[in-house]
Amino acid sequence: MTKPPYRHLLLLAGSMSLLWSIPGHALTDSERDQKLQESEARIQKLEMQLKNSQNAWRKTDRTLKESVSRLKINGFVTAGVSRATVDKETGNYRWKYLTKITDEWNWKSDSVAGVQFTYNIDPKWDATVQILSRFDDEFSNDTNLGVEWAFLAYRPNDKLAARFGRVRTPLYMFSEYLDVGFAYPWVRPPVEMYRVPFTFYDGVSVDYLLELGSWNLLTNLGIGSSEPGVVLDLQAKNVGTLNFNLNRDAWTLRTNYTRTKMESDDPKISTVQQGLDLLHTNGYTNQRYEMIGKNNLAQYLSYGAMYDDGTWQVIGEVGEIHWKDSLVLDGWSNYLSVGRRFGNFLPYAVYAHEYTPAKNDKKRQAVSEAALAYGADNPALAGLMQKLSNQVLAFTETQKSVTLGVRWDVSSRVATKLEVSRVFGFDKKGNHIGRFDPIENNQTVDTEVNYPHTGLKPQYVTSLVVNAVF
Repeated sequence: MTKPPYRHLLLLAGSMSLLWSIPGHALTDSERDQKLQESEARIQKLEMQLKNSQNAWRKTDRTLKESVSRLKINGFVTAGVSRATVDKETGNYRWKYLTKITDEWNWKSDSVAGVQFTYNIDPKWDATVQILSRFDDEFSNDTNLGVEWAFLAYRPNDKLAARFGRVRTPLYMFSEYLDVGFAYPWVRPPVEMYRVPFTFYDGVSVDYLLELGSWNLLTNLGIGSSEPGVVLDLQAKNVGTLNFNLNRDAWTLRTNYTRTKMESDDPKISTVQQGLDLLHTNGYTNQRYEMIGKNNLAQYLSYGAMYDDGTWQVIGEVGEIHWKDSLVLDGWSNYLSVGRRFGNFLPYAVYAHEYTPAKNDKKRQAVSEAALAYGADNPALAGLMQKLSNQVLAFTETQKSVTLGVRWDVSSRVATKLEVSRVFGFDKKGNHIGRFDPIENNQTVDTEVNYPHTGLKPQYVTSLVVNAVF
């Protein structure tokens, strides 16, 4: 075995040290041999320590490289500006659309950034976390950092997969990609359809893939619960969802059924409920109305279809929210989108519509009239009863929109979109405001607006965004 070159240097240093180790004393041959043997032993010990250190570093380096190779990082970002025109005949209020778009150019409404980490634990298990950042509102520079996905996935084979943790609620065609603007053709999915106030739940989600001839059927079953949402702090408890997705070549067909028990800690809900109970106790309504609904049970049913052959793209969805005896969110929604590709350009047109059923609108109108009558009979409470009337009528939503837009795929990872939407159909008298909200002193004042007198006319919303994925 060839000795390392540094060994000779160590021996030479050890020998030289012997010459000066005992000044004025000449070493005997036996003493010198003993000293050399001791130096040799120390050198061997140092060599072993060095070798062990090198092996440890090599092992650490291999472990780090293996861990890095198992980690996959993806991200997405959307940056853009939007503006809504508002008729000046709508009173002294400013108005905002979709909580963030005002009558001034606003780059905070659609801007969002996210990063996703996926770590492959072994061939059957992996872990995924998706972190999302967006602006809280249009009046501040504060951002909201949230976790949209956080789950462990188990895939024993190519047909079965189970996820444990936080996953998307599969209500819509693009539920999995709600914040990834690059994944769909528009600036944002049609708001008339994509309106359920919770987008994820914490629980268990199971997928099973079945081949049916030339079709692939993906069945998803999930159970869990959600955190408070953006609307009235609504929480979805005991979520159960069943989703079927049928795919072949250019065709995709899907349906979803979700049911959940809704709860809320928002003081607005309890205040309104107290008002409703007051009206019933004093005989102004012939039944006791529930703000959240009987047994707080909400059900959602949706259907969707997409045809995309690389040239033509047609997408449509229809859905219904049904809350038995609820005065909050209910109704039908739908949209149809048609686009045609010309190279890297995709011009498209979208028609969308949402409305609350006439039967439930009559209930809200009855409560409103009862509140105003109670206020007239009890002048000290007239102001509170007017706000109660406004709050109840605010949940009568009807809106239509026609959107014209174009998507330009700048590269395989970057797209630019420009679209203009005409938002209308609040009703013939302008009694409702759709997805618009009145603001005063940078605060939403929906309970201050007397809805039969708003007079909100058709509006235009213009948006320009850049989407990127990496």
